[in-house]
Amino acid sequence: MSASTVFHLMPRATWLAWPTHQPYMPASMASEGFIHASTHEQLAASAQRYYAGQDVVALQVRTAGLDVRFEPAVPPPNASEASARPRTPGLFPHIYEAIPPTAIERVVPLQQGADGSFNVLFDEAVTRADQRFGRCNERKLTFLGVTRSVFVGGAGPAVVIMHEIPGLHPGVFTFAERCIDAGFSVYLPSMFGVPGQAVTAAYTAQSLARACVSREFSVWATDRNSPMVDWLRQLATLAHHERGGPGVGAIGMCLTGGFALGMMVEPAVIAPALSQPSLPCAVSAKQRSAVGIDDATLQHVCARAEREQLSVLGMRFTGDVMVPSARFASLQQALGARFIAIEIDSSSGNPHGVPRTAHSVLTLHFVDRADHPTYQALHQLIEFFQQRLQPTTQAC
Repeated sequence: MSASTVFHLMPRATWLAWPTHQPYMPASMASEGFIHASTHEQLAASAQRYYAGQDVVALQVRTAGLDVRFEPAVPPPNASEASARPRTPGLFPHIYEAIPPTAIERVVPLQQGADGSFNVLFDEAVTRADQRFGRCNERKLTFLGVTRSVFVGGAGPAVVIMHEIPGLHPGVFTFAERCIDAGFSVYLPSMFGVPGQAVTAAYTAQSLARACVSREFSVWATDRNSPMVDWLRQLATLAHHERGGPGVGAIGMCLTGGFALGMMVEPAVIAPALSQPSLPCAVSAKQRSAVGIDDATLQHVCARAEREQLSVLGMRFTGDVMVPSARFASLQQALGARFIAIEIDSSSGNPHGVPRTAHSVLTLHFVDRADHPTYQALHQLIEFFQQRLQPTTQAC
């Protein structure tokens, strides 16, 4: 038995008090060894059995990469005598590790009716205005006549984080928190979508459609520079001025994945990283090998990398059709030893169970477990930033 998502119930007050950039692990896990959960079908009945009369929410947890086992029901600690009585036999999901923030797709509210039964409001989501953006504060910044929201937090040298489709979702903010914990400032520009909104299929499709017709994402054609990169270069200049250090790091994801490469025209950008760079759209053979910037810019980037001994880091899943191997081969050919490629096996039957559809290395498909290749990729990226931006700091 398996499910792609399961649900963990908790009082709303517990969720409001939990630091959402940290893995979730209830105190009861120490005594039981697992976290109680329910399937979509079991959720309402579990709430009625254990949370009658309480204001309760459910964490919708993606099970990929987590140790989830379906086992006979066990009453949670401190369950009332009535709720602990024998029930209809069945298997319930038990999560045998802390729940990483990136595995939580959304928080679903429940509403108890007059008859005591619970209605699960699957079409709604509970938001926390005070913690949606972690330790980042929103600023309005204007460059080249365009004003955007930029979320800024942390201390130390700056890293510009460019989000993926569908927008600045919670997983991107969680990644930003990790950068802050490593001693960096973060600058997260909102380029499309709604900051803080959870990822859903409908939201992703809507954001993708808008990005496709945007002039600023006009790099669907082969080897064209995006107008967005000019704006981002200005942001990098400001970040370096405000936060100091030897320079600025930059990382793009998905549609913005290659933007960090084009940002290297700005002298302040000295640590560029490309996570699943998906532009231009890999339809023709030429597009599959293209890197998303024109030849003149690429030559400038390569010359600067050699002259200043700079490196470019790239990461992708091997089975990701949006980021073909030919694109990384082009980067390797252009930059030589200056290109650091992290390619995570997502072939059928791979030893870590990475799904063949995996795409988002640092967010949606990130697994917060030390033996997992996405966790190792994250720490290689942090070390890359530390070596360039914190040269006197011992990399961890």
